[in-house]
Amino acid sequence: HMYPELVSGKAPPLEDHLDMGPAWERMLQEDTERDPIAIAKRIEAATGVLLSVVEKAEWEQPVKWHGGLSVPVATLPTLLTNECDVHGRDVALAEGRSWTIPRADAVVIIEGHFPLLPHYVNEQVASGLNAVYELNVRGGRRTYLKVMDSKLSIDDAPMGPVDCHISADPVEYLLVGYGRKSPWGPMLTGKLVAWGRKPWLGLKFARLFHGV
Repeated sequence: HMYPELVSGKAPPLEDHLDMGPAWERMLQEDTERDPIAIAKRIEAATGVLLSVVEKAEWEQPVKWHGGLSVPVATLPTLLTNECDVHGRDVALAEGRSWTIPRADAVVIIEGHFPLLPHYVNEQVASGLNAVYELNVRGGRRTYLKVMDSKLSIDDAPMGPVDCHISADPVEYLLVGYGRKSPWGPMLTGKLVAWGRKPWLGLKFARLFHGV
């Protein structure tokens, strides 16, 4: 319900983009609906409204995000796709059911998060780190990320010599990034590969960001 309003220019409800947890808990307490079928119908209806609004908007049109951040319209549906895929998997596993995240979804989610990443740098982890990463999400585009003085810059072109190259299966990268998997299994099976002048920086990469 919130996302179509953001596209229409309404201010986001959260003043701190790094403090979403308490706000969602409060909203959950205020919304007393607990019937899964009723909730599913609400989600489907709100999704239809979002799509009708987004399809009419300029894809790169900036909209206000939590904390006063500005992101392109294109980021909003990728964030909701992430909610459906990752949390859908959480629910399915809790119910003992199988769940598959489509590779194409994972690519869209990862690339859609790029405009937000500079605002979610974990300064404690990034402190003292000056490095350039090349991230190749398989099936997506090659992206360069430069970390310097706890600040992050992102570009499609190299920003100096690359210290660590990362080649990532999109689904495994997504699940590791959201703490649903340890990186060791994907690394041992070649689904996450790091190399370059400082390949050990690959282990730090996933910890560089707070959860979005």
